[in-house]
Amino acid sequence: MSSTLQQIAEKMPEDPLRPYDELLQRLFPGYSFSDKNEEIPTNLFVEIPSGDIIPFQDLSSGEKEVFFILSFFLRHQVANSLVLVDEPELHLHPEFARLLVRTMQTIQPGNQVWLATHNPEIIDEAGRDRVMYIIRDPATNKSKITKGTEESEVLRIMKEMFGFSGYVGVAKRMVFLEGDNASTDRKVFSNIFPQYGSSIKFIPARSSENQPRLNAAILHILEGDLGWAQFYLLRDRDYLPQDVAKKYDEHKSGRIYVLKRHEIENYLLDEELIAKVQSDLFEKATDAGRVGNRLRRIARRMSGEVLRDMISFRLNLLYRPQDFSLGQLLEGQSIMDESGNALTGRIGSLKNHLSTKVSDINANLQKATTPAALDELVTQCQEEVLRAINGESSGWKQVFPGRELLEEYAKLEDLGDPIVFHNALIKEMTASPAFVPRELREIIQKIADGSPLFT
Repeated sequence: MSSTLQQIAEKMPEDPLRPYDELLQRLFPGYSFSDKNEEIPTNLFVEIPSGDIIPFQDLSSGEKEVFFILSFFLRHQVANSLVLVDEPELHLHPEFARLLVRTMQTIQPGNQVWLATHNPEIIDEAGRDRVMYIIRDPATNKSKITKGTEESEVLRIMKEMFGFSGYVGVAKRMVFLEGDNASTDRKVFSNIFPQYGSSIKFIPARSSENQPRLNAAILHILEGDLGWAQFYLLRDRDYLPQDVAKKYDEHKSGRIYVLKRHEIENYLLDEELIAKVQSDLFEKATDAGRVGNRLRRIARRMSGEVLRDMISFRLNLLYRPQDFSLGQLLEGQSIMDESGNALTGRIGSLKNHLSTKVSDINANLQKATTPAALDELVTQCQEEVLRAINGESSGWKQVFPGRELLEEYAKLEDLGDPIVFHNALIKEMTASPAFVPRELREIIQKIADGSPLFT
């Protein structure tokens, strides 16, 4: 291109319709603004997935309403603002209401959006932990505010609002999140993967301390489907040994996945991400190199407690409730004869099997907890911690608890409330998909496709 043509191209005004065309395509894949090559334009036209070109006003009322509300953010450059919207779901199909909320959160940077609604679809899409419930206290006749994090009270309120059905969101893929901070897991997954809001529901399963009975229920559910819904389980790595994590991944359902890092917060330990948030939002200039050095020093200082907790965690695995199931023994068999007398032979067989099972479990437990075995456990954990700290691959990002690392970093850098810093990292990752780790993208895509999580 000659210099003259280049100068002309640089002076040409940007197509004013382009941002709105991009919004239209983002909202409704396959749609785009078009024209009929009219010498004098007579209308605003849209090409739909069938290839037909129709006037914009021929779109459905829901499509137009969602587009007009969101185009307001573009037309007026609404960013870094407080936005209040009253009942945004009026006249909208449930899926359009969800689409509106999902897009409103990310269309422009830095906005805090408050929605006034009593619509279950909006509440479910926003996430119950982000909702403030305002009800009138009959005792005082005054308004009372309940935070969405108050689970038991919120469930009571929602049952009163919507009845016993319709207040829990259901999707084609139901993903149980098992870990010590499952609500945090839901917040991360829901924010960084908003495009799957209507097809995947992330369900907190509370603490991994519930693991024995949680797994007994969930593993049974994973082997089947409920109607058209499929169930998956994502659990934190915690301090699981490699062989135990592998058993989870190889479950016959193909719907269990153990994160490769300690917990979901470990995926926020990105030096570039932290440096950007700290510099731009907290106005404390830094760079990725300085962030990495500070985090490594924090990890080195907390290595003692990590070793302690890793050993405790793995000892708890040894002493966890044991499986005393006896297969199909006595299945379909009575333990009494026609006269009601006990069949001592069958009962004796049960006792023998039970005695053998208990003896085997006791023997295995005793073998696994001898002084030599305990010494080996400590040595293995010690080597794992030292390797994570001293290795060149930043293994501490995977092995050490990410939540504690971020909390200590926020304190040392004087960034205020660690929760605010944590939420800022999630929001920046949402706005900048390049920061989303490949592992998480791939596993959520598999779930969306209904594919096995591990092959």
